[in-house]
Amino acid sequence: MSPSNSLNLVAVTGDPTLDWGVLLPDHRCPTVEERLTSAATTHWHWGGAIGLYELMRCVVPEPDRVRSQEWSKPADYPSGGDLRFHHSYNTLQFLPLSDDKKGGKPETDRKVRVREFLGFHVQEKLQPLTQPKLKSGQSLSLLLLDDAGFGFGENGELCRSTNELARRGDPWILVKLGTRALEGNSELWRSLSQSPDVHDHVIPIVTAPSLREIGAAVSRGLSWERSAQDVLAELELGERDEKSALSDLAKHKRLIVSFGPSGVLIIDHTSRQSRHQLFFHREFTEATWGKHDHGGMFGYTQALTAAIGSSLLKRVDSGSKRSVSTALAEGTRNGLVAMRALYDLGFEANSGFDKAEGRRQPGEMHFPLECMIEGTDSKEKYLEELEVTQVPEPRSGSELPTWSSLASFAAEPSESLEDKAVQVAIRGCGQLKGVPIAHFHDLITADWHEIEGLRVVQNLIAEYINSPEKKKPRSIGVFGRPGDGKSFAVREVVASLYPNRDKGLTFNLSQFQSVADLANALHQVRDRGLQGEAPLVFWDEFDSNFREAQLGWLSYFLSPMQDGTFQQGEIVHPIGRAIFVFAGGTCHRYDQFIKMAKGVDANSKAADFASRLQGYLDVVGPNPGKNRNKEKAAWMFHRALLLNHFLNDAGIGKEAGKLDVDMGVVRAFLRVEKYYHGARSMQTVVDISRLHRGGRFGRASLPHMTLLNLHVNAEEFLSIVREVPPNGA
Repeated sequence: MSPSNSLNLVAVTGDPTLDWGVLLPDHRCPTVEERLTSAATTHWHWGGAIGLYELMRCVVPEPDRVRSQEWSKPADYPSGGDLRFHHSYNTLQFLPLSDDKKGGKPETDRKVRVREFLGFHVQEKLQPLTQPKLKSGQSLSLLLLDDAGFGFGENGELCRSTNELARRGDPWILVKLGTRALEGNSELWRSLSQSPDVHDHVIPIVTAPSLREIGAAVSRGLSWERSAQDVLAELELGERDEKSALSDLAKHKRLIVSFGPSGVLIIDHTSRQSRHQLFFHREFTEATWGKHDHGGMFGYTQALTAAIGSSLLKRVDSGSKRSVSTALAEGTRNGLVAMRALYDLGFEANSGFDKAEGRRQPGEMHFPLECMIEGTDSKEKYLEELEVTQVPEPRSGSELPTWSSLASFAAEPSESLEDKAVQVAIRGCGQLKGVPIAHFHDLITADWHEIEGLRVVQNLIAEYINSPEKKKPRSIGVFGRPGDGKSFAVREVVASLYPNRDKGLTFNLSQFQSVADLANALHQVRDRGLQGEAPLVFWDEFDSNFREAQLGWLSYFLSPMQDGTFQQGEIVHPIGRAIFVFAGGTCHRYDQFIKMAKGVDANSKAADFASRLQGYLDVVGPNPGKNRNKEKAAWMFHRALLLNHFLNDAGIGKEAGKLDVDMGVVRAFLRVEKYYHGARSMQTVVDISRLHRGGRFGRASLPHMTLLNLHVNAEEFLSIVREVPPNGA
């Protein structure tokens, strides 16, 4: 390294912590009798600013360039009463537990992770550590500040010395902010936000949970479009309102918002045309990443901060040949990979954790520092990047989001919308570069409307099943056109949570002749529930007429929904736990049902029924709605994903990574005006074609015209097929 680069120093300071963990026995919980024979040991590692310092030393080529607060490690074992540090407390375990493993996974697949985060002890009078020291004439290139709001930023002497460091040269200043600091417990953060001589070089790093803690309305894991635009809308509000908790953040031209290992949003207002970048896991959101029974980790934001700091330092070392935006993007990608590697590695299996050798000695638990090594995780391919546009007015009353990544992808001029859809149909969802994808078992969708609806239903079902104290049925409405797959969508959502769960019961109310039929059905629900599992119950065509009354069945569901009971004669029967799914037969969308409910006779109790629904889903089908051209990208790609699924199920052969299908056939499936029975018609056309597993789907494989006419306009469909020359594109 050149002499000039040797002066590019890094300083790390902030709130120091000791993270404590009690390693539990290798089973869920010892009984009273087992408590004296079940081994549990105490472990610790450095956290806060000291943990960030150790991570930075891993990513800087010459670790001695990194300066930190000066402290001495305890000679043997630290004390929970050490007044130099704050203390966090957690329980640890080898996870997943041995009796939870599926498929006979080897013991090495189990990692030491956090089972439960117990809490934090903040020292009232923290004994401050000595600040990083620089020699006369030395200047900083990078200052990393871990401000958790635990007192460091309120200490006058530490604020003064940190502000001096911020002015030693012209360093980039990364400020990792905790919830308490954002709430106002940091004079240091306020001074850095308001100092014009360093302001442009200050880059705050915050987490989405912290923003929610201070009152920002940021949704959790519904869709990446909504998450990004929620943050941007809240910052716009903070820019206009000095009393907003986000007002200081909104003043900064650059800001990093972490959603954990699943995604990071870079906000950049440095140019006239703001350019915000979202880096995200293409299949998971903040709420869906990770498995609860595999434990968790801490240190995610520290790893992200260290990765971004390393990338900025490389820019300085190279003589600023790269733009700041490029450096932030590279650091963010590396940070996401590091967070994923941190989780995959768990705490290092030594110093008390070596299960193979039976060691259970108390001591320092080693943070997996190798998570910071570039290339550690070969799964970087799961990361996608997109530019966030069309920021709405803050809480203007319009539904968020106003921008769709799918529409942005479709608008790219590289090739036509139909050509892109063809590639998705024959190659799969991997062709939707930069577009968030949601998997619900066998259901795949890229439409944010449907993704959000499915995740809402998924959350409602998961919360209910995991809350055994809830004894009344959970009621959810599902709407869509006939054949659009309403029952399929809900079953796939349940299967994504509980793959081995029973598919449930189905009753079609249009076929019931009397109230006695409903009572008999509810008895079946009750019997299934007595077997120990809250059954999934589909009430198909619940909006059908009964005794010539429009929506005539609804009044009979009020007591089952509200009280969890039904009456037969003079006897009132409890139903027990169940998930009621009301699938509409005449109303294709929830708003249509509400409009109908307001217009019918009050005796139907339609409004009372609607008030008892705890959620709803509008299922997206393959047919375009009223705004055919405006929604073209959504329904075209939805058809492509459905077609890919049906063709794979049919066992079509593959060649060079794509399904072996005649291009004329593919384009006809995508372009035909309408499927008479929704997705069911699309699937049926594939099923009745003359296909051989592993063979080609050619135009000669299509069914006879009379059979096609049952599901599409056969003349139109075959005309599209003939437009494409055989073997053409």
